[in-house]
Amino acid sequence: MARILVVDDSAVILQVIRDQLVEAGHEVITAGNGKQTLEVARTFRPDVILLDIEMPEADGIEVCRILKHDPALSSIPVIMSSAHDRDEDVVEGLSAGAHDYVIKPYHWPAVLARIQAALRTKAANDLLEKTRRDAERAFENERMLVRQLLREAFDRKRVEEQLRESQERFKNISDHALDAIIMMDHEGLISYWNPAAERIFGWSTEEALGKGLHHFLAPERYHRAHEAAFPAFQQTGQGPAVGTVSTLSALRKDGTEFPIELSLGSVRLGRKWSAIGVVRDIAKRQAEEAAVRESEERLQTIMQSIQTGILVIDAETHQIVDANPAATEMLHSSREQVIGRACHDLITTAGGGKCPITDMGGTLDRTERELLRGDGTSLPILKTAVLATLRGRGCLIESLVDISDRKRAEEKLKENNAMMVNALEGEKRASMQLEATMERLEEAIEQAQAATQAKSEFLANMSHEIRTPMTAILGFAESLLDPSLAEADRREAVQTIRRNGEYLLEIINDILDISKIEAGKLEVERVAFPLVELIEEVRLLMQVRADGKGLPLEIEYAGAVPETIRSDPTRLKQILINLIGNAIKFTEQGKVRVVVRFVREEATCTNSGRPGPFVQFDVIDTGIGMTHEQMSRLFKSFTQGDASTTRRYGGTGLGLMISKRLATMLGGELTVRSARGSGSRFSVTVGVDPLDSASLIDASAQATRTVPAPSPQPTVERCRLDCRILLAEDGPDNQRLISFVLKKMGAEVTVAENGKIAYEEALTARDAGSPYDVILMDMQMPVLDGYTATRQLREAGYSGPIIALTAHAMANDRAHCLDAGCDDYAAKPIDRLKLQEAIAAQLSDERQAPRTRHRSSNALIDGLEGDPEIEELISTFVNNLRERVDALKRHLADGDLAALASLAHQIKGTSGNYGFPELGDQAKRVEQAAKTGMDLESLANVVGHLIDMCGRVCATSGRASTSETPSATRASHQ
Repeated sequence: MARILVVDDSAVILQVIRDQLVEAGHEVITAGNGKQTLEVARTFRPDVILLDIEMPEADGIEVCRILKHDPALSSIPVIMSSAHDRDEDVVEGLSAGAHDYVIKPYHWPAVLARIQAALRTKAANDLLEKTRRDAERAFENERMLVRQLLREAFDRKRVEEQLRESQERFKNISDHALDAIIMMDHEGLISYWNPAAERIFGWSTEEALGKGLHHFLAPERYHRAHEAAFPAFQQTGQGPAVGTVSTLSALRKDGTEFPIELSLGSVRLGRKWSAIGVVRDIAKRQAEEAAVRESEERLQTIMQSIQTGILVIDAETHQIVDANPAATEMLHSSREQVIGRACHDLITTAGGGKCPITDMGGTLDRTERELLRGDGTSLPILKTAVLATLRGRGCLIESLVDISDRKRAEEKLKENNAMMVNALEGEKRASMQLEATMERLEEAIEQAQAATQAKSEFLANMSHEIRTPMTAILGFAESLLDPSLAEADRREAVQTIRRNGEYLLEIINDILDISKIEAGKLEVERVAFPLVELIEEVRLLMQVRADGKGLPLEIEYAGAVPETIRSDPTRLKQILINLIGNAIKFTEQGKVRVVVRFVREEATCTNSGRPGPFVQFDVIDTGIGMTHEQMSRLFKSFTQGDASTTRRYGGTGLGLMISKRLATMLGGELTVRSARGSGSRFSVTVGVDPLDSASLIDASAQATRTVPAPSPQPTVERCRLDCRILLAEDGPDNQRLISFVLKKMGAEVTVAENGKIAYEEALTARDAGSPYDVILMDMQMPVLDGYTATRQLREAGYSGPIIALTAHAMANDRAHCLDAGCDDYAAKPIDRLKLQEAIAAQLSDERQAPRTRHRSSNALIDGLEGDPEIEELISTFVNNLRERVDALKRHLADGDLAALASLAHQIKGTSGNYGFPELGDQAKRVEQAAKTGMDLESLANVVGHLIDMCGRVCATSGRASTSETPSATRASHQ
């Protein structure tokens, strides 16, 4: 059965041909075009290819040529087929390499016969190819055999020549060697004896060969050891002396003993071991060594007894090789500490750091130097060095003479001569120092005066900025106590308090931001967000201020901008709000315009000179403008253009400094151009990540248009919580307030007074099959704090949601809570809607019962304004303050700082929630003072302020003595 590849672009024809060929007993594979033909042929290697000429992509003629040019496919017979019987088609097909040609419609007996003929031809060709390859392999094998025989013959001849050369070299070396070379065979008899052996031992070669080596040459005292070791040598070729160099005695022909040095080795000849020994006569050398030792002993005796310090130094390495006792005494070091040291480590070098003898070619060096002693002191010496040779090696012999007495006398004379000169110079220096001190004092006074003035201006500015909203807050808070106040007035008072409180919060946030920036703690994030949406949010926020002054606020897009950028949206919004707010503040007539442009990666920012990509915002106003001197003070902390600006327009002077720092942190820069009376242009650039995948949008339709005021936002119903909550809170006021709020949201609340109770209650409910849906965990509680309680719950396998509650509001506090095992974080004073959202986020979908709700940043009390139940809670809180005042006094008198800090923490955590943030701030100061161990006198002063404020809160709320009137309370906050 043959494998036949049939190629035709007609599926019908392919099926007909397949049926015929399968019926004839062949295996059939098919292809519909030329490209498939090549792929199938390479994969299946058919025996015959029936190839249609007319096909898409590549016709049969082209495919046939490709097949025949492929060495792996060229042997496959190709039968071309066509519906045309033109002679030129037949000729072209056969010229392309086809084996045969058939005409459609097929005459199947003829087609099958042609296929059989092609198969026979392929078989013959395959057989012929196999025969050719077999012949080539046989010829190659014969050629390799001949080559191998020739190589073996050549190698044998080369080995013989090398052996002859080796023997000649050995004989030549042996005959001219100064040492005796002796060989002993496996029976212990001398089998080789060179001329040097004849000279050293006195025996001729004829006399020595065949003699027992040890009895012939070795003294009798060595015989027993040889007899004991020789049998092992005969078996293994090893022995105690094999492979070593030994110093022994030997016998000459005249019977005299002389010292020798024997190097012994073994060699296997055939299957038996022989020994080869190299013997050197060392009698002369030993005599010379003895003479050298005697000479060295005499030299050492001289060096040990002479009182002049002597050092022997290697001329090449400059290392000390010997030192006599006088030298080591002068060096205050032992001989072991001196030997091996470089001479310049102990003796100061000559000019240029070069040795006068070894480096400069001298023969004698006699100079004054310093000897650097082991105890850190130095000794003046007269050093004399001469070049000598010891043991064939160049060395320096240096003698050291102590000249310290002479030097002291010289120094005394110099001191006496210099005393008067020094006195005159000292007087001159004192005068110059006094003058320099006066100049520095004047500069310090000027700097202190400038710092004092800046501090005074900042304190006055901050006092004004804080007292202005506080006046409104205290005044309207007092008006709320009037029971006859109309509901509309009551709501207006609450909104006024909220607005001024938010402004105070902005001031506090600015101070916190600048503190974080100065401490290097402020971090920025890089997230993707839509650029135009952020600008729209800023527009909506700032439009109210612009409308209040009757100013148009225009947004202009200078070209296409990215639809999405990657930066920090919160900090970018903070910068834009500050710049636009300043532009509105300092503009009375005209307009405020914001121009947005995208600076591409290949461009450079026009302001900072940094490469793109950037987004640039130009905030342009027609306001009062600034002088060059005013602009130079703009980006410094707590400063504005000048004092009159602060008095007229307000502000803390922090916003621009923060904005500039933030712009730098976002990879850009904030710059300003302005002229007095001609408005200002603040330009801020923000670096964005490469935007290969971000699309640019054309926002020009929004360019140069006045932004309309935002439409009123509808009041949307809050979501309702349907869940069970465990509230872990130690402050009774917070327990009542937060429980009330949660219940108003629809939650069922259980209160735990400390972390230990919360831990036990949570596990009991879980084990009973009714776990709490959410745990609200205050992080600072007695018995067991929230951090420890959360960790222990997680270690016990509790997996339910835990939300941290804490009065701390720094960025790392959130990370601290999450590290303890909490799922989310809420800061005090509680924002009702944020708390509501945090709880809802932890509930499963079916427990949330969500409804569309409106996000607000109102404080907790603001969100419950006018509710009679909240008024009752506030009254309870104020009543409890009197008991806490008594406890504060008691803890202070007892010196119980831990109890004092715990009580202050409770007051701090609850005061803000009930609308008394200043009381919370003072409680925080008491808590910190108690924890840091402040002295009792200072601590009593801080606690006294807190007790004072508690009394004013009680008086203002009508819950304490009327001796302190509301007007007095308000005056105390001014």
